[in-house]
Amino acid sequence: MIQDIEPFKFKNEYKEREPVANDFIYMLRGNETLIKKSESGSYTLPLYSDFDKISTLVYLFEINSHSVFYCQDIEKFTVRWNVALFFERFEFQFIRFPRWLQFVCVTAKHLVVWYQSNEYCGAVRFLFIRVHWQRFAEWAW
Repeated sequence: MIQDIEPFKFKNEYKEREPVANDFIYMLRGNETLIKKSESGSYTLPLYSDFDKISTLVYLFEINSHSVFYCQDIEKFTVRWNVALFFERFEFQFIRFPRWLQFVCVTAKHLVVWYQSNEYCGAVRFLFIRVHWQRFAEWAW
């Protein structure tokens, strides 16, 4: 099963933190995910250190010592000159990635789609505002 990722440890509690060099950056464009191809030919998610400039990052979860961040604004980033990144259909990750990274992608996509589709409270249509101590919480009155 995809959730069998031992020896990796998944931690989904929300933390307010800044990304560091070895944290993963998850970008979703429609049904495509940004993927990094290494010099050895293997595939992975891009790291924070792969970007010269990136904005609007949201913490999602942690797997082992890597945090995973979602980039909300996929139009505003610049990549280091020696990094090969490309968007690929979500389904192809199951061919290219090891199981623990497949789990990361499925979980990240689930949270990203939740963020994108829950901008407003369904009952009263107030805008949700992100607060630093939880994923989503406050209403904008």
